[in-house]
Amino acid sequence: MNKATRTRSPGNSKAVIFFGALVLCIIVATISILQEKIYRGVSCDRDGGVDSSSSFSSKATQKARDGNAEQQEYIPASTEEYIMNHFEELGYNNTFENSKGCPIWETPEASTQENYDNLQAFLKDIYEYSNTMQKELDVDEPIPDFLKTMRREGHSINQTELCKAARPHPEGLQALFPSHQLSQTPSGYVEPLLTPMRHPEFCQEGGAYNAFRVDYIIHDFERMCLNLKPHSRAIFVDMGASLEFHVSQGVPPPIMSLLNSFEKNGFHFDHIYALESTKADPNDVYKKLLPEKFFPSYHWINTGASIEIARLEIFGQRFVLYVDN
Repeated sequence: MNKATRTRSPGNSKAVIFFGALVLCIIVATISILQEKIYRGVSCDRDGGVDSSSSFSSKATQKARDGNAEQQEYIPASTEEYIMNHFEELGYNNTFENSKGCPIWETPEASTQENYDNLQAFLKDIYEYSNTMQKELDVDEPIPDFLKTMRREGHSINQTELCKAARPHPEGLQALFPSHQLSQTPSGYVEPLLTPMRHPEFCQEGGAYNAFRVDYIIHDFERMCLNLKPHSRAIFVDMGASLEFHVSQGVPPPIMSLLNSFEKNGFHFDHIYALESTKADPNDVYKKLLPEKFFPSYHWINTGASIEIARLEIFGQRFVLYVDN
């Protein structure tokens, strides 16, 4: 999967917010349709999506992180920027057989002492974030559907106060990351795009168990909420959507934990588009694998994702997802 369909907002586009992405054999793109023009997402090849001269600690980045400037472009965390600027030295321009994603987590010699220290600090932050989000799922009451609340209250609503309900920390999401290793998009903070494109514990002994973990994926629910309009529609796109594969491996489908997390934090999807190339009986998908609460919004599309078919036409509007599988 991707991590990632990262997004960059064109100046004349008012339309869509991608909510995030899932790494493994899944590419997840979450879209909130805000207005009527076509939005084009940029895939993880970052074609035009990254300013390599930017740094998370730059003045512009600091202002954006502190909420004193409107975020207009993608700003990578320093660990992500290091990878993008040292692709050849790290061996990531070679074939998969010769490229290794774990050494940067295992020893300073694989990159630099500074980068290694930043990665270790980020790993500690992931644990804190994951524990915080899990406690919310286990204990806290679900946040009422943001869109329904906005439509009911109309212009009288204070959206800033409404969206604060999605903060995982009183001082905001970034307070859980003293390492400052968060990348930024116009739609909020996301985890940096790092090898091995899975939870970092995948690199530890016996780490194959962690291949399907998604609790390192960062969701800036507050920022997403602030980008909503009363007429928005929330759409979730899952590319590589097999539910049976994960059940056969003895693990719950990661997509279910993601959808539950979004619902817990005030986002209920109008449509969930699930694309999968491996043939499956729809009766098995809906009757044996999919929780009934998702039936009204779930669209099973038994076709593999590709550049050619990664196009959605929703409510008469055409949206294009550029996906690098």
